[in-house]
Amino acid sequence: MENYFRRIENISTQDELDVLISLLDASVYSYFRECASYQEAIDCLENIYVKPVNEVYARHKLNTCRQKSEKKIEEFFQHLKILSADCNFAAVTAAQNRNAAIRDAFVAGLRSGYFRQRLLEDNVRELQAAFKKNAYVG
Repeated sequence: MENYFRRIENISTQDELDVLISLLDASVYSYFRECASYQEAIDCLENIYVKPVNEVYARHKLNTCRQKSEKKIEEFFQHLKILSADCNFAAVTAAQNRNAAIRDAFVAGLRSGYFRQRLLEDNVRELQAAFKKNAYVG
C-alpha cells in the first residue's frame, strides 16, 4: 500500500483509509472499522496478522537444521539463509554474543524434549533466565 500511495500525488489520509477499505474484504474491515485514520487501521491489522518472531525458536531451527540427502548443498545453504532471517541478529558485544551462543547450545543440548519445548515456547532470550526456568521445572 505504501508504494501505491507514493505514486499518487496529494492523497489525503482519509483517501488512504478509503482505498484500504475498498481493497479489503468486509470480514477484515470489521477489525478496524472504528479506526479514524489509515495508520490506525494498519497498526490494528498488524497487531492481528503480524505475529512476533520467537527468536529463540528461530535460532534453534537454524542450529538444528541438517542437509537432507536429496538436497543440493546450494539449496541447503539458501535454506539456512532463509531460516536466519527470523533470528534477529544484531551487532552486540562479545559477552552478549557468547551468552546467546551458550543459551542456544543449552536449549539444543537438553536431554528432555519437554524442557526444550517449554523454553522454545516461552522465547526466553537471556541465558540466566533460560537456566533458572529449566532449574525450577527440572
